[in-house]
Amino acid sequence: MLASAALITSLLKSQLGGKDIVLDDVAVEKVAASLGLDSDASSTTTASQTTVVDAGVRLRSKLDNLVYNLVQESMTEDKTRLLHINHVIEYISCALSDMVFIYPGTSSTHLGQGLLPWDESLDNISGKSVKVVRMDTRDGALHAVQGALEHGDIQATVLASSQSLYSMLPMLHLLVGQQAPVVFHVAGHGINGALVSRTELDAVVAARQSGAVLLSSSSVQEAHDMAVVARVIAQQLQAPVIHYFDGTLVNRFEKVNVCSYKKLALRLQTGGSSVPSILSQHGFSSSFGYFGSQNAETVLVTLAAHASSSLVRAVESTPGVGLLSVRAYRPWQDDDFLHSVVPSARQLVVLEQGDGLYAFNGALYLDVASAVRFGSSHLRVVTAQAPGFGHLTSAHLQVLAKRASSASFVDLLDDKFEEIELGEPSVETQAGHGSAFRAAYWDVEQDGTAVAGSHIAQLVHEQDPEQAGICQIVHDGYRVGGGVTHTQIACNTNDLASNKVNYIGVHNIGLVNEYDILAEAAQGAKVLLHGPWQHGDDLESVLPNSFKLRMTQLDIDLYTLDATQIVQEAGLHQQSAHVVDELAFLLLNSPKVDPVDVLSAAYQDGKRDVNALLAELAGAVQSKLTRVALLPPWTILETDDAVLPALPLDRGDLTPPVADDIEVQDDKHSQLNVATWHKAAWQMMFKEAYHTDSLLRPDLHENNYLVTLSVNRRLTPATYDRNVFHLEFDTSASGLKYELGDALGVHGHNDSDEVKQFLQWYGLDETDVVTVPVGVHAGSRTVFQLFSQVLDIFGRPSKKFYEGLATVAADDKEKQQLEFLISAEGKDAFKARVEDTVTYEDLLHEFPSARPSLEQLMAWVSPIKPRHYSIASSQKMHGNSVHLLVVAVDWVNRAGKPRFGQCTRYLANLAVGSQVTVSIKPSVMKLPPLDSQPVIMAGLGTGMAPFRAFIQERYMAKQAGKQVGPVVLYFGSRNRSNEYLYGEELEAYHQDGVLSHMGLAFSRDQKQKVYIQHKMKEDAAMLSDYLINNNGHFYLCGPTWPVPDVKDAVVHGLTTFGSIQEAEANALIEEWKEKERYILEVY
Repeated sequence: MLASAALITSLLKSQLGGKDIVLDDVAVEKVAASLGLDSDASSTTTASQTTVVDAGVRLRSKLDNLVYNLVQESMTEDKTRLLHINHVIEYISCALSDMVFIYPGTSSTHLGQGLLPWDESLDNISGKSVKVVRMDTRDGALHAVQGALEHGDIQATVLASSQSLYSMLPMLHLLVGQQAPVVFHVAGHGINGALVSRTELDAVVAARQSGAVLLSSSSVQEAHDMAVVARVIAQQLQAPVIHYFDGTLVNRFEKVNVCSYKKLALRLQTGGSSVPSILSQHGFSSSFGYFGSQNAETVLVTLAAHASSSLVRAVESTPGVGLLSVRAYRPWQDDDFLHSVVPSARQLVVLEQGDGLYAFNGALYLDVASAVRFGSSHLRVVTAQAPGFGHLTSAHLQVLAKRASSASFVDLLDDKFEEIELGEPSVETQAGHGSAFRAAYWDVEQDGTAVAGSHIAQLVHEQDPEQAGICQIVHDGYRVGGGVTHTQIACNTNDLASNKVNYIGVHNIGLVNEYDILAEAAQGAKVLLHGPWQHGDDLESVLPNSFKLRMTQLDIDLYTLDATQIVQEAGLHQQSAHVVDELAFLLLNSPKVDPVDVLSAAYQDGKRDVNALLAELAGAVQSKLTRVALLPPWTILETDDAVLPALPLDRGDLTPPVADDIEVQDDKHSQLNVATWHKAAWQMMFKEAYHTDSLLRPDLHENNYLVTLSVNRRLTPATYDRNVFHLEFDTSASGLKYELGDALGVHGHNDSDEVKQFLQWYGLDETDVVTVPVGVHAGSRTVFQLFSQVLDIFGRPSKKFYEGLATVAADDKEKQQLEFLISAEGKDAFKARVEDTVTYEDLLHEFPSARPSLEQLMAWVSPIKPRHYSIASSQKMHGNSVHLLVVAVDWVNRAGKPRFGQCTRYLANLAVGSQVTVSIKPSVMKLPPLDSQPVIMAGLGTGMAPFRAFIQERYMAKQAGKQVGPVVLYFGSRNRSNEYLYGEELEAYHQDGVLSHMGLAFSRDQKQKVYIQHKMKEDAAMLSDYLINNNGHFYLCGPTWPVPDVKDAVVHGLTTFGSIQEAEANALIEEWKEKERYILEVY
């Protein structure tokens, strides 16, 4: 193997972390090809270019425009599709309306969103273009709807949230009086105090006295059918109809039989003089639906929107319990209700939404109690209350039935219900379509892969539309670090309750540290982790012990795939990265299916041939998909007792309502506002009203970027007392560009555990949110973020802080001591504290009576400053990454307390996959303008960093066929065995010839100390020639102490071999400094 191959081999070994690795020629050739190089140094090379994809090909999925496609496909025949509830409501609204008025609520996936882009682009069943109008919710809403109805025979539909309905109530009464045949579809959706999504029907209940017909549905299919019924009732009875449903079903895809336009037209022709008669003509036996045992003694009663599939399953698996679902709430039919109750019933338990305070006055309870009393029935009526009922299981219902027999009110949130142990759920399988299969996907919002799970569910379903199928999405839009999405898919079953999945895809590896991802894994499940890892050893430092141990216990079939590399090489847009996940799923789980055929029907792109692109991607996925064997040591790992959540919180992103006012205070002490974190979340929810933007550290004045750690490798032995480590950050999604010699500013965080300990001791709630001025704007962050990312609470305080503490100290002795320290008399004592690295935290502990407020701490404690590190890579060689060389700084002060460098500690402990805020600081460390000019570099320890980048830059120039001048490196450290940083790389570059000369000074490898200036004096003639006769450039990087000795070595060469006097030599060096030919970067 020749020189370039030797270099490539060295680079590969350094990445794989071992000296005894044997690499064959094929591996080396592949690396050479990926770098645009030729492994044979004797071959002629051409210019090597690194292509950075700025935008890339963005594949447009037909699955993202389901409503539009449904309309186009369903004109003539019925279709079976996997859809969520908004899809079917929007489809029916389009088909049966001339105008659709949309009143968005708080959900980012609000009802009507799928129609807004298609105003007058879609036809209804009459062949007319449908007008889609977006409205603002305010008092007196519906005036536009009333005006449209008065100006012609118009079929109008209103799509609204339950929050919007409150503002419509006054006009709703008017529309009832005018007998306006308008249909309202209302998504019952709200949030609790923690911003978690829930079904919310209070506004619908408030509309019960308006005179409008109130219909409800409990599933996606029933919503489709009830939406048709709502239009028929509005036409036949000439009355407004409100069809309401569970708005959280927008995150649940279910199998739906979609009526064609032709069939919808026939269904509109059906007659009927009452709500029950019209319901019966459309497949609903009555205004009430019954589920469960025909011999039930306890019958639950709830609005259909609360009768979730999980509640129905729980009822059907509980002997002696039934469920009566109220489909038509208004007009209320007493006789129909009593006839729907099974004869064996002895007690009715009315499920009312609430917090357990006012259940006796619940509207549904009053209707049921009235029907029982005036119907001469002897049924006992009990009310039970909770914010929702989807959590109830058979075990809960058994306790509920028993409690209801002796109590008139049951609080479903009390401890007795919370402590119920749940049994293993049953597994439902659809006959004739094979066994049930379940998969789960974990994605972070900014990765562009969050839609992969729902796409896969639909793609799989389309392969066999008759099979059962379901898909559930949970999205936490307020997770620190970006929204996270969990998608669970089930095939050949309508049941997600088994909680055991056969396949798990994790696109962002950092999530394994936040969630118990394997809690839902079945024995022997396949797990795909996205990243560049090829072996278990590569994952050793990436995965937590608990995850590795659990994989061995479940006998996980582990795979890895570098999706980022595939996306970059194919020139795909980042937002199309989900296609790689979809291909990987099909290749791993449907080997008999051609993934290109499956995906080609779903994607379109005008720039390229989709089939060719998908074939290219499929080939790349097939070749890079790596099966990783679990390591035997993982079976005996010790784990901590931390309990991670199995699922994200369901806190979907919200859209802003119109704010009535924003309180602004003028008082000089109102600069800081502390509240619960919900207020900041509210500002994020209502961005337009509060003029809120999401910015990366707006308090910093430079351009900042978010990069992802891909490599954190220690270079020195673990037994060595100095930890020097190599870092690589993936910059592909950040747009970060850097020049040779630049420094990377790292915005490090304080240690999380120490921050939490301090906040607990100081009595601050880490979840409280602080709003502070940022320029002319206001910025919000939690107290934990403030002390971990902004305030240097573990740094050295200035006299200003001592002065501030003296003003708030309540103890006279402490006050006097603080005043002494900042006085002229206390100068020496203050200096000793500075030298001993006393911190802000230390002072607060030492003077406990001085308790500054949070606002005062923010004013007195200095901000964490970015630490700048010379970049150790050339972007010409590493187009989508930036490398650093760092030494961990730690010491013990005179009091015996361990101290750490704030940023090096942060970086040393950083896990692969972590995101880091960075900035770029330009430097004078630049190569000469001509490649032929000599470069002389002198580096000590981590001062090697910029010179590694220099060598890479010259290497790429040489490979491009350019004439490269001499490159000389002097490197110094303690000894070769411990601190020969990048030693194998340097030897390979030297063998290649790009590094023409090396002077290595390992000071402790022999009796006499040898430093770089000694090696330079040995080469005095060469250095004099390069600097004087060949216009060479000299660089020194490292600590300040060798600067005079290095200069003396240069002067020695100039005077000995350059025929100039010492004074002239010193003047010449100063001239070179001015011309940036003699450059020092020392610290």
